[in-house]
Amino acid sequence: MTAATGVPNFDRADWRQAPMVRDVLGLAEVGVLRQTFDGSFPNFEVRVPALEWHVLVWVLGQAPGRYESRLDGRPDAAAGHRLRNAYLLPAGLDSLWRGPAARQHECLHFHFSPGWLRAVAEESGMRPSAADLPLCAGLDDPALDGLVRALACAGEATSAVYAEHWAVLAALRLLRLPDVPQRLSIAPWRLARSLALAEARLAEDVSLSDLAEAAGLSRFHFARAFRAATGQTPHAHLRRLRCERAKSLMEAGGMTLAEVALACGFAHQAHFTTAFRNVTGTTPGRWRQERLS
Repeated sequence: MTAATGVPNFDRADWRQAPMVRDVLGLAEVGVLRQTFDGSFPNFEVRVPALEWHVLVWVLGQAPGRYESRLDGRPDAAAGHRLRNAYLLPAGLDSLWRGPAARQHECLHFHFSPGWLRAVAEESGMRPSAADLPLCAGLDDPALDGLVRALACAGEATSAVYAEHWAVLAALRLLRLPDVPQRLSIAPWRLARSLALAEARLAEDVSLSDLAEAAGLSRFHFARAFRAATGQTPHAHLRRLRCERAKSLMEAGGMTLAEVALACGFAHQAHFTTAFRNVTGTTPGRWRQERLS
């Protein structure tokens, strides 16, 4: 058994040798986590009972050796018994996995409830039946691959708004939404309400749903319209606001960088440093030193 992550499918799996789990983010109907091994045992085996949620598993690192996998009781005839790049496992499917437990065997798990996926389909103008996902062993989709790797690079610095925004985009790719350019508009008063909420809750891990609800729009419409109106994603906007508040606190003095990080909604000082450098091109410490000199 593994330690509880709050992601139902993962917690119900029967692991013979428990994996390492990190960068866990559990929302109401979406869970994202990274799974790897510490190299203390040579092989792993996991039996996964019938899934309650849909699962997308993306293999990030090299997966050495021969693997055995059974999907819904049938063996996966992958060439040479190698792990495929990704697996889309619909709710209701059971599976068995065996193979070498190397450090470089790293997977990103994206778990999402069928009800959440149907809501995304409906919000984007698709029929609810589009959310009936098939079993897919191996996925050839560069756009989805880019989304997965972007989330993996964010690591533990991932925030709720970023992960939920990513989850909606990934779901739309899985639903095969046509790539038709759209310019979705947002009324000024709706935009003002979402911006005010973002300002008021900078110290919290505000979600995409929170911002969309303040604007009175669906997550899909809000995310697309917000970017069209501001030139930024909601995540990038929040990050910029937090960095601007951090500048004010550093100029005022009296707080350590770690205290500034927490006051501005960053998970920790390292998260703050990374975000600040991305926005300003320098670190918080160097920025403060230049202002005080």
